[in-house]
Amino acid sequence: MNAGAKAQDPANSGPPKEGAPPVIGGNLPITIAEVSERPGIGAGIMFNGGLLAAAMVGFTYNGNGLPSNDPSAPPSDDKFGINVGLHLEYMIVNEKPFGTGPEITYLTSLAPNDPFSVNILEPGWAFWYTPFQAPIALGIAWNVRVTLVKDLDPIVDFVTPGIRFGALLSRPPKR
Repeated sequence: MNAGAKAQDPANSGPPKEGAPPVIGGNLPITIAEVSERPGIGAGIMFNGGLLAAAMVGFTYNGNGLPSNDPSAPPSDDKFGINVGLHLEYMIVNEKPFGTGPEITYLTSLAPNDPFSVNILEPGWAFWYTPFQAPIALGIAWNVRVTLVKDLDPIVDFVTPGIRFGALLSRPPKR
């Protein structure tokens, strides 16, 4: 070995390394399932830059009857409920394995009562964690729920929507 030659550090050899890939991004589809007092499923797109937009549908079954629109009234005879909604998130921190940022969800009830008689707006803060090589994400959120029921005063409460499972579809393979 030439005395004037410097040994090359293997950790610094090769092309420069890029930062960690984003949790949300790639202009890829995503499916989401939420396990909570309002379970639902959704499908959307994870846009480059950390924006997630999804449409959601939720189903509820209560064998004792669903709550009526009036919180002071007894449960209704209806046992099935359906709601639909739109969901947006923007990840401020967005490097695997962790993403976090503001979110907002709009939901409306289609059944049992009159469609659009119950509207829910939930601004909050989302957290996503992707600990696996598989294209799976785990999430939670802290939200403020504003429930607007036809002919009643608004109801405001703090909620944790439960655990979210995300399937990050069509994630390109690592090279």
